[in-house]
Amino acid sequence: MTFLGYLLPSFLGGSVIIEQIFGYPGMGRLTYQALLERDMPIVMVSLTLGSALVLVGNLLADILYAVVDPRVRPN
Repeated sequence: MTFLGYLLPSFLGGSVIIEQIFGYPGMGRLTYQALLERDMPIVMVSLTLGSALVLVGNLLADILYAVVDPRVRPN
C-alpha cells in the first residue's frame, strides 16, 4: 500500500526516459525540452503536476489503508 503512494509520481519521471529513448511525444519529452531551453513556465507546471501526483498517490494509499486494515479508522 505504501509503495502505491510513490508509484504514481514515478510515472512522470519514467515517461521522461521512455519518451527520450523512443522519441514519443508527450509530457516527459516536453519537460525535458523545456529544461534544455530554460522555459521556466513549462518546467514549473510539470513540477506542480509531479507534486500533485505525490499528493494524490499519498491520499489513495491512505484511503486504501482504511479499506484494507480494519484497525485504521477515520476520525
